[in-house]
Amino acid sequence: MLLGPLDIQPLVVGAAVLVYLVYKNYEPASVPATLALQVALPGALVLVVQRHNSSVLLIIIGVYSTYYGILAICVLGYRLSPTHPLASFPGPVGCRVSKLWMAHKATYGNLHEYVRGLHAKYGDIVRVGPNELSVRHEDPISRIMKDCPKGPYGITDLKIYPKRRRSWNRGTSVAAVKDYEEFLASVIRQLIGSLEERQGQTIDLSKWMIYTAFDFMGEMALSRQFNNVKTGTDTTGLIHAIEVGVTQLAWAAQIPWSLPFLSLLGKMIGDDGSWRYVQRVSTEAVKARIEAGSGRRDLFHHLMDGDDLESVKPPMDTVASDGALAIVAGSDTSATALSHCFYFLLRNPKCMQRLREEIESIYPGATDTTLDFAQQAEMPYLNACINEAMRLYPPVLTGLQKLVTSPTMIDTHYVPAGSLVYAHHFTIHRDSRYFYPVPDEFWPDRWLVQDTYTVLPSGEVIPHDQLIHNRNVFVPFSIGTRICAGKSIAYLEMRAVLCALIQMFDVTKAPGFALDQWEDNVKDMFITFLGPLMVNIKAKY
Repeated sequence: MLLGPLDIQPLVVGAAVLVYLVYKNYEPASVPATLALQVALPGALVLVVQRHNSSVLLIIIGVYSTYYGILAICVLGYRLSPTHPLASFPGPVGCRVSKLWMAHKATYGNLHEYVRGLHAKYGDIVRVGPNELSVRHEDPISRIMKDCPKGPYGITDLKIYPKRRRSWNRGTSVAAVKDYEEFLASVIRQLIGSLEERQGQTIDLSKWMIYTAFDFMGEMALSRQFNNVKTGTDTTGLIHAIEVGVTQLAWAAQIPWSLPFLSLLGKMIGDDGSWRYVQRVSTEAVKARIEAGSGRRDLFHHLMDGDDLESVKPPMDTVASDGALAIVAGSDTSATALSHCFYFLLRNPKCMQRLREEIESIYPGATDTTLDFAQQAEMPYLNACINEAMRLYPPVLTGLQKLVTSPTMIDTHYVPAGSLVYAHHFTIHRDSRYFYPVPDEFWPDRWLVQDTYTVLPSGEVIPHDQLIHNRNVFVPFSIGTRICAGKSIAYLEMRAVLCALIQMFDVTKAPGFALDQWEDNVKDMFITFLGPLMVNIKAKY
């Protein structure tokens, strides 16, 4: 026997079972704990067993293979057994066994389509991880998303979250957002000027939406000018670094225990093209903003409690982290939604024309659309186009996990406490039970209140009572206490950019560009990656 005398074997087996119970009950994920339990402990067993066997190599192989083998048997046996709390929920064996299967799928960027396929096969609730459920039903939106804390990401301490949220609420209040309008107007005017210089050229409109969003978020959050729109390039390399970092995060997000190791690896391999570079650029921007003082009423002013409303100032590292988060998360959401919206408008010329007519009725001729943003919130077709684009492609395609803190029911299914659940937005938003007719088609009219509706692209006319439009399941910015703090800012930006570009330019598909490939190029990489959207632009005035 590799382990020597039979009385030694129970020692290794018992240690492995004990460690399994530790993982099952406490889920240690730190680097020191992992090294201690996975490397040091079996190493110590090697030393014990060595006294009974002279072959060191055989002992090492025997101890480690037995130790890991027993761990694997315990883990797999429990996760596949009928005694597991989620045993009654269907799903692929690979998903029930390990999140490594979903991590593998995530690397291809089509996780949103894969999970939608699982729901088509298994039904409304699918077990997509050992302790995780994906739901295609409105129940978790009202029962779980609204009140339950986040899963393994974000702020999970319910005592800390309200304190952090207060600063964000002040920074995204109606009065604060009004202050940000001047930043947005400045970026939009620069965008118009840059595009006017590129008339007659073929441009990637998706890239320009990213440049616009980053420049606005930089100005709004940290009073930082990135000048992406001015130069038509990624001036700091920050956009590219985020794309590289998110590609890594796409699969790592499926296996949270890997994140501490990735952080350690990042420190070892350097800064360029990684989250370390993003952190460095963000930190430099935050330091510059701190040195500038609290005179300018940007988001950072509120995050750092520039009005002295808190008895204790927030820690500067927390403020810096929140400032960087605003730039990364805020720019992705609005840029993605705007790109999708332009894509659908290009595919549907009648929708483009109807939107243009509404915009021109409010801003006739060459009227500067940046002089009055308030009217844009009341433009029904403009807002219908934005919402319809986000219905088909929500900012977070797969949704964010929520931790079930107490037993609950989803439809007729019992979900035990401790489970991770997410509502799969991409699938729910295209479910005919909630949006009918043409749930997979871009049809902005569904957001309007009318007696009859002309369904696109068929032209069929239906009465209002045949329309199914469940706004309760449309939560692209989440819901409840965890609703995205920047929702109002995102809508402000999306309305303003759409109005300005459609009022000032004729935007048409570039000759030779295959518009049909746009949706094939959408990648669910934790955030959404987009392919090129090649267009020609011509100034109207």
